[in-house]
Amino acid sequence: EDLYFAGLDYFNRLGLKKAGARLEAPGLILPVIRKAQGAPRMEFTLLENAADGPKLFSDGRQLIRPLGYRAELRSLSLSDGKKTAVIDLIEADRAEEPGGGDAELRDFTASYAALLEEGLLRASSMVSAADLVVFEAGGAPAACARVPEKSAPAPLAIEDVDLHETELIGPETYEEIIEKLMRVPGIRVRRESESVQGRPIHSIEILPRSSGFTSEIQRIRRNPTVLMVSRHHANEVSSTNSAFMQLRMLLTDPSCRELADRLNIVMLPFENPDGAAVHRMLQEDNPDWQLHIARYNSVGREYAADYFDDGTMNTEALAFTRLFRRWAPDVIIDDHGVPCHEWDQQFSGYTSPPFRSFWMPRALLYGYLWQADHPDYGSNLLLGDLIEDAVASSLEADPRIPALNADWRDRYEKYAHGPMPDLFDARYFRDLISYRLSYPVGTGKYASVRFPWVVSAWFTSEVSDETARGPYLELCAKTHMLHDMAVLRMLAGRSFEKDERVRERGGGLQLTNIRKRPLF
Repeated sequence: EDLYFAGLDYFNRLGLKKAGARLEAPGLILPVIRKAQGAPRMEFTLLENAADGPKLFSDGRQLIRPLGYRAELRSLSLSDGKKTAVIDLIEADRAEEPGGGDAELRDFTASYAALLEEGLLRASSMVSAADLVVFEAGGAPAACARVPEKSAPAPLAIEDVDLHETELIGPETYEEIIEKLMRVPGIRVRRESESVQGRPIHSIEILPRSSGFTSEIQRIRRNPTVLMVSRHHANEVSSTNSAFMQLRMLLTDPSCRELADRLNIVMLPFENPDGAAVHRMLQEDNPDWQLHIARYNSVGREYAADYFDDGTMNTEALAFTRLFRRWAPDVIIDDHGVPCHEWDQQFSGYTSPPFRSFWMPRALLYGYLWQADHPDYGSNLLLGDLIEDAVASSLEADPRIPALNADWRDRYEKYAHGPMPDLFDARYFRDLISYRLSYPVGTGKYASVRFPWVVSAWFTSEVSDETARGPYLELCAKTHMLHDMAVLRMLAGRSFEKDERVRERGGGLQLTNIRKRPLF
């Protein structure tokens, strides 16, 4: 813990000293600590990226250089039962000249089209809207490819998918689960982005039961959208398990199935796969450690600061950004975790500045509501009240939860909040510790503060799950699930104002049907 956080702080201060700005993505600081008998011994290795992306070399010569073009879909047409997509290759700003000019572009495009047609590219299995893809540059054809025919895999019932709800889920297990979920009716799985190290990041959308096709725009207009984010910090392990628990419940429990008819429910179940890979590796040596080394991504970045930045190198952030733009969520539920036992640093002489107040657990579950400090959005505070009430009530569903909350609250009050209330803050709503934090409109990383006219509430839950395993992991995941489902039920049980009017205009009738935002 000390090596990791002290290392991050060192680079932050080095950046301030040398360049007047923090170095907040120094690379992966990876202390691998193994307990053994005898004198302590340390080895270290310094690594740097071989390149800023994949490259192909032969005898030391780079064969493919950046071409400086972007691809845009120009048209999609249907003729004789065949769908044709035309892709324009448009010259863009580039850091270096392409070298071979148009000839190199044609050669590269022809090679790409051949690989696409042979089914050797990832895109070969992803292209489903066309039978033929035509690439054009400067208005002239450059290459074309027939899209490989794909046979639809047999549907798979959610009951037949092992979701590993009670086990620690690493990247390999997660990808196995996702491959099976792609075959489950009633949901849609999409690849939204990938991590810095190339691991996939998916969203899962719960589909309504209505027949026919309803566009996402119409669904957003009809019903509020809830975006649920899990495993942003990879050592906060239980939220992924919880997401899969909720998925099974939403698809199988008759009392829950109608929720997707009244809400648009979208999940981001595994946002930080690179951190999860580090966590999985370290957990094999020290299964009960908190392993904050796996908190951030593979370059040590808190990539939530890169939300809404399309040019970020921290590509994990793009998954949230794309989901936000596609769905314009009304409510965001962000499931996190905190230490599940005392964070001992007795002899270090150092405490990581951002985490001074996390010395000891304060509850099995507590939460934050991030709100805009502006009178125009006071109605969002009312939704925060309803969320607090729903979450507090959900804790009564399992007797183990209030028992642990009471026990940890007693210790927290005695050793932390009682003697040092400024450092160890606590705001109680019934038996729930709930923090309400307000910031000026348009600031920070929380969409409920940056865009309060769109996002009515952002609720961050904190379950003490660093690093949980076995029966305790199951309890933490269930605790997340209970409060998430309570918020969904609360929202689904309410009616939200709509502006529906019919007017005469231009010799005809105009129908206006708009759902009010914010929700209240």
